[in-house]
Amino acid sequence: MYSLNGIWLYTNNLTGSIPTSICNLTSLETLILYKNQLSGIIPRDIGRLRSLITLDLGINNLTGKIPTSICNLTKSTYLSFFENNLSDMIPREIGRLSSLSKLSLYKNSLIGSIPASLTNLASLSILYLYGNQLSGVIPQNIGRLSSLTDLELSDNNLIGSIPSSLTNLTSLITLYLYGNQLSGTIPQDIGRLSSLSLLDFSSNNLIGSIPASFTNLTSLNFLYLNDNQLSGIIPQDIGRLISLMDLKFSDNKLSGSIPTSICHLANLTYLSVGRNQLTGVIPQDIGNLRSLDTLAVSQNKLTGSVPSSVGNLNILTWLALFENELTGPLGLINNLTHLEVLLLSHNKFSGYLPQNICQSGTLEQFVAGDNTFTGPIPRSLKNCTSLTVLGIGNNKLVDNITEAVHIHSHLFWLNVENNMLYGEFSKNWGNCQKLTFLSFSRNNITGRIPSEIGKWKILSELFLDSNNLVGEIPTELLKLSSLIELNLSNNKLSGRLSSAIGILSNLQYLDLSKNKLIGSIPKQLEECSKLLYLNLSKNHFDESIPPQIGNLDSLQILLDLSYNDLSGEIPSDFGKLNKLECLNLSHNKFSGSIPSSFYQMLSLTNIDVSYNELSGPVPYMNAFKDAPVDALENNKGLCGNNSRGLKPCSTDPTIEVQEDVKEDANERILFYGVISLGFGVGFWGLFLVLVLKKDKWWFGYWRIIDSIVIRIIAFCTREN
Repeated sequence: MYSLNGIWLYTNNLTGSIPTSICNLTSLETLILYKNQLSGIIPRDIGRLRSLITLDLGINNLTGKIPTSICNLTKSTYLSFFENNLSDMIPREIGRLSSLSKLSLYKNSLIGSIPASLTNLASLSILYLYGNQLSGVIPQNIGRLSSLTDLELSDNNLIGSIPSSLTNLTSLITLYLYGNQLSGTIPQDIGRLSSLSLLDFSSNNLIGSIPASFTNLTSLNFLYLNDNQLSGIIPQDIGRLISLMDLKFSDNKLSGSIPTSICHLANLTYLSVGRNQLTGVIPQDIGNLRSLDTLAVSQNKLTGSVPSSVGNLNILTWLALFENELTGPLGLINNLTHLEVLLLSHNKFSGYLPQNICQSGTLEQFVAGDNTFTGPIPRSLKNCTSLTVLGIGNNKLVDNITEAVHIHSHLFWLNVENNMLYGEFSKNWGNCQKLTFLSFSRNNITGRIPSEIGKWKILSELFLDSNNLVGEIPTELLKLSSLIELNLSNNKLSGRLSSAIGILSNLQYLDLSKNKLIGSIPKQLEECSKLLYLNLSKNHFDESIPPQIGNLDSLQILLDLSYNDLSGEIPSDFGKLNKLECLNLSHNKFSGSIPSSFYQMLSLTNIDVSYNELSGPVPYMNAFKDAPVDALENNKGLCGNNSRGLKPCSTDPTIEVQEDVKEDANERILFYGVISLGFGVGFWGLFLVLVLKKDKWWFGYWRIIDSIVIRIIAFCTREN
């Protein structure tokens, strides 16, 4: 066995640790234990295998650190420990492995800096250190690795600038530095890396402009500079990169226009320059990029219309134009029959929406909100079973939703708010059980809310406000326990609010205002313990406020019960709403005084209790002190010495208590003063009588004492 020169046990289900006895096989040249389930540490004496040329322990569950004895394997050309759980630092003496051509340590938990000695490995062609927790800087002399073809240092915590010596690595084919914290500028002579096929500097903190020498990299297939802080313009002759397939410059601070030469990149499949500060128009010949699968120019300041040549991009699956200042109609998009994602929102587009947008049945996301589109909803959307996201709100669309909208089983986000849509909700929509967001706000929808809505079990946001809905709120709706936001305001809903409201335990925003709801406010509202916003105003709720409302201690933004028929006293439990900022109880029939517990509402900044039957003093706190006059007016007898527009209270309890305390204190001073003085006078008077023994001397003496006592009493009275 000691003469054994090769062990190949890869891709088995071996478990346990690597036997330390393996280190006795000193003739071993190949040890491959790749892709097993080995655990434990790498044997410390692994360096005894001085004949070893290939060592592959990748894809196991090895832990601990890389033994320093590994640096004795000076004949090794291939060293691979990737995808384990190795920790600690890379041995400093790694540079002694002078024969090494491939070093693969990626996807471990290695820490510390990249050893400077690593730059001594002149034969190294592949260096994979990505997916660790390495820190510090890239070695300044990395340019000495002249044989390097693949360098991957991504997904670490590397800092500092990209060394200028990197541009000496003229044999490099792939260069990955993404996902670090690199800063500074890109080396100006980066164009020397003429063999590069892939360059990825994305997700760092790089600044400065994109070097013009980039355009010398004519072999480049993939260029990723996204998610940095690069500024300046896109190089005008970027069209020289004729081999380019993927180009990502998004999420930077680039300015200027999109170069027209970009239209020469005939092999381009992915173009993303979104989230910059680009201006001007989309190049007219953009349609020459017939290989494009993805075109993303969103979140810039682009103007003008979309070039008609875009209609030539007939294999395009992703088109993102949102958040620009683009104008004009978009009928040309009807030609893009393979689209899966179409994002047009927040522009100035007009005319009809593309009517055949989902004719091929591949469309998954269509967002065209916040434009000035008119006309009907595209009929191709009604049968678009692939659709998951539909957002066409804030336009001027006119259509009957009963005929134009169908919620298919894959749809999870639907927003058609603020249009001129009419008709009634269909009972057939209950089959869509993936829906999480639905908004029909600010339209002209009529009829009732269908009870089938209760089947949308994972719905978290529902906005049906500002329509003409009638009838009662379905109990089924109030069983949607995933709801976070519910807005049914400004409709004509009637009936009582069901006690089932308490089931909505995740609710944070509830607005039922401006309806015709009647009866009492259900005490079960207290079970909606996550509420931040509660608006029940402008209904016909009556009776008193349930004191349990005071248990909604998460209320922060608003509690509005105004314009109802509520009566009785304001619950003292409201004092527990110490996060609440705005409270409106106006236009009701509340009586009695404002509870003193309001002093505990430390966050309250806005208050309105006008048009009630309240009396007594208002609390001396900023919310009332800063309230406008009309927020307190038209009550039975509110008063306050520090509130605007109110008559002073005849007796301010706060001041009265303070005066009583002061009076008691002064009386005690006077009492003990007179006692002390009496004792002193008696004692010294007797003393003087015994000493002096003169006739009638004491008449004058007592006159003096009497004068002193009168003065003391007068002084204490004045202080009181």
